Amino acid sequence: MLWGRKPRPCVFCHLNHDDFRIEYQDDELAIFHDIRPAAQLHLLVVPIAHIKNINHLDATHVPMLQRFEARARDVLAQDKFKDIVGASPEIRFGFHIPPYNTVHHLHLHVLVLPFRTLLGWKYSRKCGWFARLEDFLPTLATQSRPVSPTAVPMGGLSDRATPATDLAPVN
Repeated sequence: MLWGRKPRPCVFCHLNHDDFRIEYQDDELAIFHDIRPAAQLHLLVVPIAHIKNINHLDATHVPMLQRFEARARDVLAQDKFKDIVGASPEIRFGFHIPPYNTVHHLHLHVLVLPFRTLLGWKYSRKCGWFARLEDFLPTLATQSRPVSPTAVPMGGLSDRATPATDLAPVN
């Protein structure tokens, strides 16, 4: 307890269709719309099992994160998103770095650019608060214990989102 108050329950541990616009769910993960979208399409991918944040990941989690990206690409490939995603979208996958988390349950941001708000800087390498999946996975793959966010390459890298060349489902 903090200052005599009970901690709030984790909102992502209690997913339901009444409170979340869920696009996909299985025994391992769920994909749903962010309630404060920063991009024209902004989804979150969360593990069903509670994992606090990226500081609680190690190399054993790499296959899970790869499945997160693959399932997110499957969702983006659905016909209902065809007009939003387009033929050559800019897609950004990444995590906020603690302590810059508003929900303390691991969640991968899936952003189909352009940004809708001025808050797009929160999803930039330059701010130092966001770890792109493409940068984070190679670092994580070498960790036998939970990774330090300072080990994730941040500064000096291009901030441009990488265009997706193929939105076909990834197996």
